[in-house]
Parts: sequence; C-alpha cells; structure tokens
Amino acid sequence: MVLKPFVQTLKTYKRRVIIEYMRKIILLSILAFSSPVFSAEDTKFLWNGEYRSRGLFQENVLNNGRGGLDAFSHRLILNAEFEPNDRLDAVVSGILFQNWGDDVRGFAGIREESDLDSFRIFEAYGEWHLSTAFFLKFGRWALDFGNGSLVSKNMDDNLPYSLDGVMLGYDASNFEFRLGGLRVGDWPSSLGFTADPDSSAYFALINLKSWEPVFKFFQIYLFRQQKDAYSNASNGSSIAAESSNYFGVSAAGEYNKLFYTTDYITYSGEFTDTNNDIDGFMAHVKLGVKAREKNNLRLFLTYHFDTGNDGSTANTDESYRPLFYNHHQYGGTLDLLSWGNLSYFGLGVSLEKNKKNKFTLQALSFSRSSNDDGVRSIAFGGFGDSDAFINSDISGNTSNVTDKDLGLEVDFIYSRDFDSGVSLEFLAGAFFTGDYLKAYQRTKDVYGARLTLSMPF
Repeated sequence: MVLKPFVQTLKTYKRRVIIEYMRKIILLSILAFSSPVFSAEDTKFLWNGEYRSRGLFQENVLNNGRGGLDAFSHRLILNAEFEPNDRLDAVVSGILFQNWGDDVRGFAGIREESDLDSFRIFEAYGEWHLSTAFFLKFGRWALDFGNGSLVSKNMDDNLPYSLDGVMLGYDASNFEFRLGGLRVGDWPSSLGFTADPDSSAYFALINLKSWEPVFKFFQIYLFRQQKDAYSNASNGSSIAAESSNYFGVSAAGEYNKLFYTTDYITYSGEFTDTNNDIDGFMAHVKLGVKAREKNNLRLFLTYHFDTGNDGSTANTDESYRPLFYNHHQYGGTLDLLSWGNLSYFGLGVSLEKNKKNKFTLQALSFSRSSNDDGVRSIAFGGFGDSDAFINSDISGNTSNVTDKDLGLEVDFIYSRDFDSGVSLEFLAGAFFTGDYLKAYQRTKDVYGARLTLSMPF
C-alpha cells in the first residue's frame, strides 16, 4: 500500500513522456507532409525505430582511478521517411535519450512534464534523385567513411553522430561517388567565444563494389577541414586555426578461409596561426582465418599504429588527430584510450552457435607510439566517463618517463539474437595498467561490464 501512490505517479509520468514525445513527432510529420507542391494523399510514408535499454558498471575508472561508475539508460529512435514521388525523399529521425534519474525533481524523483530536453533530431534531410544514378542530399545526416576509421555514426554511443551539409552522389552497380561540404562546428560569440569561429569540411569519396569477395568494398577518400582559431573567455579553452587534409584508403574482403579489413589515412596541412606543418598518419589491419565452418570459428589478429609528435622535425607536428571515428569498434570495449600517439596489437577468437549466439574473446596490448608525446582518452564518451580516466596531468606530460607500455585489455563479448528481433549483448572487460600510467599514480586496474537490450520495430 505504501508503494501504490508512487507507482501511480510513475505511470502518470510515463504517459506524459509518451504524449509529449508523440507531440513532437506529430509536429515533425505535419511539417514534412506540408509540401508546397505535393499533397499528403500523394505521399508514401514509411517508419521504423529502435528501443534500447542499457546498464553499465565500472570500477576504478573515475577520478584518476579512485572511483567507480554505474548507470542505467534508455534510448528511443524513431525514423520516418516521406516519398512524394519517385524523385523526392525526406527523412527525419529523432532520438530520446535519458539516464535513469537524470535531473530528478522532488522527493519521489519524478521529472516535471516539460523536462524532455534530451529529445533531439538525429537526422533531417531531403534527397532529390536527379536521375537513376545521380542524387542531391541536403540537411543533417550520418556519414561513414571507410570502415568507420575516419568518420562514423557511432551508433553504439548513447547519442550517435550526424553532420550538416550538402552532398552530390552517384550510385551504380559497381561504383559509388560522393562529393560534398559540411559545417562541422559553429561557436557563437554569445557563449563566450571570440570572433564567432566555425569549422567546415569538404569531402570526396569513391567506392568500388564489383570485386567481391576479395573486396567487399574498396574506398578512396579525401576529407579537407578548415577550422578557425578560437578562445573561450568563460572557461579559458582555446584551439589553433587549422587547415588540414585526411586522405585515406579502406578495404574489406575475404579469400577462401582468410578475411581482412584495412585502413590507411594520412593527415597533413598546417596550423595557420603558427605556420607549423602537420604530418601524421594512421594504419590499421585486422587479419583472420575461418578455422571451422560448423560454428563459424574465427581466429584473428589486430594491429594499429598512429603517429605521435616526437619533435624530430622542426616546425612540424607529427601527431595524428582522429575525427569522429568508430572508437568502440577500433580498440577495446572499455573505450578508454583514443587514437593519437597510440599503438596496439591484439589476438582474438570468435564463434557462433545456431547463427544466434556469438562469443568473442580478445586481448589488446596498448602502448605509446612515441616517447615524446602523451596519451589521450576517448573525448566523446562511450562505455563510461573516459575523459576522467586519463587527466590532463598524464595526457600532456612526457617528462622523465621512457616506458611506452600503457596496459593490457582483455574483453569478452556475448550477443544473442532472438526470433522476435530482440537482441541482447553482454560485454565484460579488464584493463591492466601499464608502467607509463603507473608512473603518474594511475595504478589501479579498471574492470567493467555492460548489458544492452535492443528492440527494433
């Protein structure tokens, strides 16, 4: 009886959340249907979505190893597509994400009806098919380059990535081409930034598709970034002006019992304020063998290397600075270390049972590429609060430490697909701290686990 008022209040809150969320979706639908040329009766409407619930637990990850983390969250994605005719498409995708207990108000921990600011638009774009092969896309959409090694949706994150821009595309049975421009960032002076800085990018991509199975895809791409310098008086942050180019090649395929993925990206240009040149690169290879067909048993090895700034060339910064790459795919499942002066080597094994149960076990040994450069955390989240895993005292400090060893990570992954379409994923990992981190009192090993339930519809 004591719980009855609380349960009733919780039910009322859930109804309010659903009603408010549907109001926003209906509003977006009305806007999409309100075409100045075509009526709603002529428009095809398609929709789908996914609900995801997740719990994660980590030990010794916060406050430089002195604290743990546990959190529960849920995420709802709704996608709607409108087709007035065979030449025009409009797509809108909304995300509602919340950690359980975010912004609680009142003793009972129930949010107010209007506290739904975690709803945001993930994608909203139009696509004009100029011919059977050519199309023009404009708006906000998610972008993938290569295997996700340069730019990725990062769908594993709570809030995936999308960018604003315009793109001309060409699609054929054996060839794809993309050419476009993006607005990556815009920081208004009203938030404390000086001179209203922004960051823009231009890209071109070619994808060859006709060489299967040796090449499931073979991509060549160029991504040019123009970034203004800025300083923020409110928090003291600053960044140098940059004009840089990422040129890369990515491929994936298989031959007999062998399979592989590979990426190579050069990073060049200059910091225009200081006239210092940029000269870095990244290389990543995953090579494996299908050891047994019955349970799809696979053995694989992974090697990654990206450059750090060793100071050997005057007026040149040799650090590789990644963009929005798929950090959960590239690296350990704990999502602790970011590319940039990072090298690692890994061994792994995976198998499937009944094509519904998949088990993966891998071990990755991390180290610094250069003794004269520091290390970096994942800057955009993921498994946990990894910004706090390595603080600024470690990330920018190289004095009196010659050991490159960062640590060893061991990961176990289990996933299950049910007949209903529901999927379950369990991750568990341990990061055993290396000598470089121990030199800065980052001595405690990190342990973590995560359980994710996804329901597409």
